[in-house]
Amino acid sequence: MIKKQQKGFTLIELVVVIAIIGILAAILIPTMMNYVKKSRLKQANANAKLIFNTVTSEAAVIISEGESVSSEDSLASGVGIKIEPNMSSSLSGHQKQLADAVYKAFKNNGNNAGFCSYVFASDGKLSFAQWSPSQHHSILGQYPDPCKDPDNAFKDFSSTPYSGSDWS
Repeated sequence: MIKKQQKGFTLIELVVVIAIIGILAAILIPTMMNYVKKSRLKQANANAKLIFNTVTSEAAVIISEGESVSSEDSLASGVGIKIEPNMSSSLSGHQKQLADAVYKAFKNNGNNAGFCSYVFASDGKLSFAQWSPSQHHSILGQYPDPCKDPDNAFKDFSSTPYSGSDWS
């Protein structure tokens, strides 16, 4: 009589494999979540820089036309305004022109364009820009002087720029 050889894994082998997978998951999941937070912060800071550059460029156009830009042309100082097609409908003059330029820079993002704020100093120079995916207490990107630590980047929009010590 020929004995058939059994095929498959023993219960011990399966338990060992499941334990190894569990240990790897316990190590990798927090690491991956940290990478996700870092990438969201980098995106927020990049969007804030895009707003800063867009508004600076549009302000230069206004100045080249012989007009001036002032602190009154700031948008939503301390509060984020949703970037959407009608974001400039309640604005006028230079505020409207600057807000339209920001919308054009973000229009391909659709509903994910987020919220923005930018502030001009009294001398007409753009002081800073901020961007966030939501209006309140979310990851906040800022340019210049962006946050570097994703765990400290959960802030509300501000009428003054956050500095290095404010990010901790």
